[in-house]
Amino acid sequence: MIKQIRVNRKRVYKFKMRGKRGWLRIVEAFMAILLISGVLVYVMSEKTKTTSNEKIEILQKVILKEISDSEELRQAVINEESIKIDEYVSLRIPSTLNYELKICDLNDVCRMENYIPENVYVQETVISSSLDEYNVKKVKLFVW
Repeated sequence: MIKQIRVNRKRVYKFKMRGKRGWLRIVEAFMAILLISGVLVYVMSEKTKTTSNEKIEILQKVILKEISDSEELRQAVINEESIKIDEYVSLRIPSTLNYELKICDLNDVCRMENYIPENVYVQETVISSSLDEYNVKKVKLFVW
């Protein structure tokens, strides 16, 4: 609001702010927008992490399923030809991921050679050669 007053016969205009709380509301709205967008960014980044974890687990299951379905790869597992299985797995695992493959007896505990201070995803499957012969091995795939 503009108020006109006279001082020594001269006109002087005095501006009076009426809506002082308007600036406060603008600042509050801006802070609310910043807070909401910060929460959304955090939630979306967490969701991305979980989907990459799920992708790794699905990849492991698919690789182990392919090994168990292939007669040649099953026989390589029974004969403990880890080089042949390792070559097969290396073609299917992306280069951004590291992995270790273990073939061991069914009752043995398959452990990694070295401790890895990261998230390690583990899947395993049991392979047997045929119905006539009982020769069972466990294939364990560690991915990080």
